[in-house]
Amino acid sequence: MYRNERGMKSCLKNKVLFFFVASLICLLSNKIFAEDYLLIDFQSSPSYIETNIPAFPVTQSVPSGSTVYVNEVEVPQYSYSIFTPVDLLEGYNTVTVRIVKSDLSEIVYSKEIYYNPSYDTSYKELLYVNSRYYVQPDNDDFWGTLVIDTNANTFLGIIKEKRVHGITRNGDEIILDGGERYSTGCNCYTGVTLPSPVTGVVNARYIFSYDNQFVYYSNKKVDLASNAVVETLPITLPSNRGDITIDDSKLIIDTGYIDTSTNTFTSLSYRAGLHKYWGGLAIDPSSSYVLTSSYDWADGYLCIVDASDGALLERYKTNNKNDYEGDILFSPDGSTAYSGAWGNTYYRGGGIRIVDMDTLDLVGKFNLNGARSLSISQDGKIYASAFAGPLTHRGIVELTPQENPSVLETTKIFYVSLMSTNSYYYKNMIYYKPPVEDGDNIDTAIDNCPDTYNPSQEDSDGDGVGNACDAKCPCFDGISVVDYIDFLIFASEWNETGEGFSSDIDGDGSVGLSDLTIFARHWLSSCSG
Repeated sequence: MYRNERGMKSCLKNKVLFFFVASLICLLSNKIFAEDYLLIDFQSSPSYIETNIPAFPVTQSVPSGSTVYVNEVEVPQYSYSIFTPVDLLEGYNTVTVRIVKSDLSEIVYSKEIYYNPSYDTSYKELLYVNSRYYVQPDNDDFWGTLVIDTNANTFLGIIKEKRVHGITRNGDEIILDGGERYSTGCNCYTGVTLPSPVTGVVNARYIFSYDNQFVYYSNKKVDLASNAVVETLPITLPSNRGDITIDDSKLIIDTGYIDTSTNTFTSLSYRAGLHKYWGGLAIDPSSSYVLTSSYDWADGYLCIVDASDGALLERYKTNNKNDYEGDILFSPDGSTAYSGAWGNTYYRGGGIRIVDMDTLDLVGKFNLNGARSLSISQDGKIYASAFAGPLTHRGIVELTPQENPSVLETTKIFYVSLMSTNSYYYKNMIYYKPPVEDGDNIDTAIDNCPDTYNPSQEDSDGDGVGNACDAKCPCFDGISVVDYIDFLIFASEWNETGEGFSSDIDGDGSVGLSDLTIFARHWLSSCSG
């Protein structure tokens, strides 16, 4: 009787049913979106988000001539976009965006943000990004640290009025303005501040040892466990350039290196081939080469020098538009180097040079205006700042290297209008926190539920996602195969909100597109009701 009643109800919604059938076919053929990358902004984020950060960013592009209200407060715009924080109360918070277009038509949508100070993010893969946001009533702008959950494809929150200047190698802590130590597990202050930190330098960067025991800055070596200065360095480190070898034996700067075991400085110039202004400096994982970048008047250079004697081995200039050179980093296996540059507001340009570290050949360049700041994940994805082209290409771009290392593919764009017109002065903006295994002794790379303890790896529906973190199977009629009858039930509940709807597969309180996506993934699969 239940099946007949729901089937009759669904027949009354022929137009809706036709839409769902068409959508299902599109989903099953992976053609629902024409774009080949995922655009992530406030509007496209999940309708329910849990966070341990007490402020949440509302950021996206908006139609020209619109007036935008967040929780009925008009918010300022910058270049047809908004980026403003909403303060959260502990518990559930509804954040509503209302866009009044120039023709007076409106777009309205809401998200539920659950602020839970006890929420544990220690296992998550996160990005911490220096970002500029705007607030009313005086349209003041502030620098903060945007936090992005890369796996959940959403923003986690924003640390207001604080920049990030470094992250431990294991990702447990970041260092904020004023030297405050901040836990990435609770996204809260530890109550500890580094002794005599670097202040007043927007590009200041702290150098962490690979064994996570020490941090180096200014003329100090600080033990992280005791938060005490254990050595005064023989030379003051530059505030925004320098690196450490992967075995923690040498601190490298442009004028030489410090032997960390003897705390002695050896003068050795790594400045060969440099232009007028500094960009970045990095030593490759083999400790054989020091890479430096520099620029002047729309000319940018990438230099490779011998780490042992400072001899210039290669100097690359791809065009006359690689102005404002920035971060240099390496693939996890050390085989490839990536060097970012902003370009400039007149010539545009900018992008990421790609170097084969086995041959030291420049093998490619990915054109991307604004790409001065780079970070890389433990599986080799590159995160780059961007400020070019369509509005949707502004923010943080996730790039995935292909089989041919000279090719990068755009896979995600976390949209943020985070840069003003003079922001090419700023680098060291993106810091990557690696994920932590969930304790089930299954390697994260193959764990079918990497954020939840599931040593059995049970996957009843065979969809590649373990039962421990799989959404409930959409077999609504209790018969083992997800089929047309289940689809009729789904169609009858489309766009419904509230509790008790079986078609609310993701449990966010409404039946929508995310539920349809899960339903399509289970189509014709067998599962218990």
